[in-house]
Amino acid sequence: MKKTGEMPCSVCGVLRRKILNQKARELGLDKIAVAHNMDDEIQSVLMNQFRRNIRALARLGPSPGIIKNKKLVKRIKPLYFVREKESASFAFLKGFLNGYSECPNARGSFRISLRNFINNVEARHPGIKNNIVNSFMEMLPILRQAYKGKGARICRRCGEVSSQKECRACKILEKLSANNLKKGGNK
Repeated sequence: MKKTGEMPCSVCGVLRRKILNQKARELGLDKIAVAHNMDDEIQSVLMNQFRRNIRALARLGPSPGIIKNKKLVKRIKPLYFVREKESASFAFLKGFLNGYSECPNARGSFRISLRNFINNVEARHPGIKNNIVNSFMEMLPILRQAYKGKGARICRRCGEVSSQKECRACKILEKLSANNLKKGGNK
C-alpha cells in the first residue's frame, strides 16, 4: 500500500473483483456468488452516500450491476438479508470457522468506522439495519433506471469493462510496476 498511495481496501477490492471476473469467465461460469451480507451492504450504501457516489449505489443490491456485458460475469449475494453476526455464528457452529481475524490493513478504514457507528446505533435503536436495507431496496429500481448502461467502456490496456478509459486495476498495477522499477526490482 505504501508503494501505491492507495487505501488498502481499495486496492484489494479492485484487484479481487478483476481476478474473480477473469477467472469466472475462464471457467465458463455465468454467475459468481459472493458472501456479502446485510452489514457489508449497509456499509457500502453509506460509504457511497457519504462520498456522493450515486452511480456506485445503483450497482449495489442482492443482484448487483447496471451494465450488461459479456465480459462481466453476473454477481449474486445470497446472504444479502443475513446479518454478519448470524452468518458468522452459523459458520462457527458448522465448523467452517475456527476463529475470526480481521484484515490488519482494514484498521482505521472508512468501512470499519461506519461498521462501528452502525453497530452502535443498532444497539441503541434496534431495527435500524433492517430499515436502511429496506429503504435502499425501495430506491434501487429508481437508481438503476437513472444509471442504466451509463459509464460502460472497455479499458484500453487490459480489455476489461471499466467506467474510465483505463480501469482502476491497471492504474494500480502501473503504480506498483513503476515503483518497483524505481527501486531496481523486477517488473
